[in-house]
Amino acid sequence: MSKNFGFCGKLSQSGLGISRHSTQVGYPMDKSTPCEILQHIMEASRTRQSDLVGIILSSGVVSEVVNGKRSTSKTQAKALGEHFKVSHSLFI
Repeated sequence: MSKNFGFCGKLSQSGLGISRHSTQVGYPMDKSTPCEILQHIMEASRTRQSDLVGIILSSGVVSEVVNGKRSTSKTQAKALGEHFKVSHSLFI
């Protein structure tokens, strides 16, 4: 019986193979910024900025967060984590 780990499980499963391979052949991976992680998760889940309005305040704030001009607050990070079913620490 397979367990449903949601988006986070799929992301971590695919990321583990890439990470192991890249470090074994000498290609260190840079740490992604919270903005880059959010952009990746949005792209992978086909989420638009407008879908996040209400989750992390107004469209202006969403735009600034997605474009890296503003960092997320702890409350916003928790809301994003709940929405995407991932750890909120990815967005801090």
